[in-house]
Amino acid sequence: MKIDTEALIRLIIGKFPQTFAVAIVFAMAGFGLSFLFPEVFSAQTKIFVSKGGASGGLDLQGISAWANFLGGKSGEEERIMTILNSVTLARNVIKDLGLDKMEDIIPPDFKDNPIRQMAALRNKVSINNNKNGQITIVAKTPDPELSVKIANNFVSQLDGYYTSSSIEEKKQLRNLLDSLRDTTLDIENKMLAMQGENEDLLALDDQSKQLVTTYSEITNKKMEGEVSKRMMERVRREAGSVAIASQLNRRLLEQNVTLEVYNEFLSQYREKLKKLPSTYIEYSKFKKDLLFYETLYSAILGKYESTEIKLKLGTDEFEVIDWAVPNDERESPIRRNFALAGFALGLVVSGIVFILPRQKLFLIPVEDGQKD
Repeated sequence: MKIDTEALIRLIIGKFPQTFAVAIVFAMAGFGLSFLFPEVFSAQTKIFVSKGGASGGLDLQGISAWANFLGGKSGEEERIMTILNSVTLARNVIKDLGLDKMEDIIPPDFKDNPIRQMAALRNKVSINNNKNGQITIVAKTPDPELSVKIANNFVSQLDGYYTSSSIEEKKQLRNLLDSLRDTTLDIENKMLAMQGENEDLLALDDQSKQLVTTYSEITNKKMEGEVSKRMMERVRREAGSVAIASQLNRRLLEQNVTLEVYNEFLSQYREKLKKLPSTYIEYSKFKKDLLFYETLYSAILGKYESTEIKLKLGTDEFEVIDWAVPNDERESPIRRNFALAGFALGLVVSGIVFILPRQKLFLIPVEDGQKD
């Protein structure tokens, strides 16, 4: 069998009005069918995750962020994604917007189940991280205004999380600063009381500094001498010449004498340090504690001031690139596509109904064609 093209074209042209009418009917049916599907409007908010936080005393998070930045990834991105995908944040969004009262968003039987509520909300929301610091929150609902509110509320809740965390951190730092200040004042008062009871305490303090300094210098010299002795012993073992070995033996004897002198000096200074009054030993301990607490107080104060600035200026862990805005253009259903699909289906049905039953008009047996 072969197709007679001219006959087929004449048949199609002849049946064109009926074919076109059927296609139009199917297109209208497809267009009408689209109204059976719920309308979906999309809105998206974009944020950019900062690579580092504000600098300040003990800003370990900032240091970590810089390390992640140099390593090509941001731990803050993972943290923000975890917060955005948490049950707590979803529950706050639902409560803030009253979504639990909207049956097309949260089914009524999910009311007392936060996990299922979050799952229902996440069916309407997608959160994507492109791994380059940009996070996109897309909300899809039957109401364009509601989609905007949901997408933007996720960011508002995220900002609220960081703000509440900073407020709690500030409170803890303030309590710690107060505790350190009280401890420091207590130590200072004890030191002043000891100075009032012992007039020679400050003189002993200067004397002890000299003793400790001299003791440290002698200790260092002794260590250097011991290292030098071990090196000479090694060279002596490896020396191939008797003369060199003999020379090294003499130098080792001299080194041993020097080390004995150092040991004697150290023994004398240890005795002098032991003879310091027990009152001064306690006073010296207070001095060390005071230096430690003052250093710690200064570091925590820097962190506290950094947190205060952060609260005044707003979070710097992320910034909003684009807030969601209303978009009246539906994402689905696309009625045009339904109509086109119906039109195409109408053409196929018309072909089956009007063309195939008349195939004898354009299909010619091969044998007959060859005879012609």
